[in-house]
Amino acid sequence: MTQLQSDNTREEWRETKYAGFFISNLGRVKHMKNSDEKILKPFLHNSGRYLLVNFTYNGRQIGVRIAKLVALAFVGEVADGACVVNANGDLYDNTPENVKIFSSLKEVMRFHGRTKRLDAQKAIEERRELRRKRNEKIIAQLKDSTITGVAQASGLSVSMVSRIKSGER
Repeated sequence: MTQLQSDNTREEWRETKYAGFFISNLGRVKHMKNSDEKILKPFLHNSGRYLLVNFTYNGRQIGVRIAKLVALAFVGEVADGACVVNANGDLYDNTPENVKIFSSLKEVMRFHGRTKRLDAQKAIEERRELRRKRNEKIIAQLKDSTITGVAQASGLSVSMVSRIKSGER
């Protein structure tokens, strides 16, 4: 069943393994009973790592990850022990293009961990480069001014300018 959204995006609905519950390619979940249709409101898990929907099925209250429903309906089989994640890290982007299935937690950590480490390393290198340029500028100013004068002009403390001059910073 396909519906056209206001932004001309086609929303396709597929039935989940829970009879009467449907998931869309936009990550929305609805329950259909007779002719009544209700869109379920997602909520953020206590860990802050994924979105869930709660509903009653066969007399039991259950919580299901939206990304897993999308994976099962649009991406493919999710084996026991497999991990379903939002590849871009946006928990609210549960489109089939963003939902990825990994065979193990180790693969997920490799996928996300490597990226985070590279980003952190790049940020550290950028801060070092900014600090190096700042220090060169301070040292150049010290040729024409006093430590106190440079500190006031640059907004740094006198002790910081002294440490930059001595090469400690």
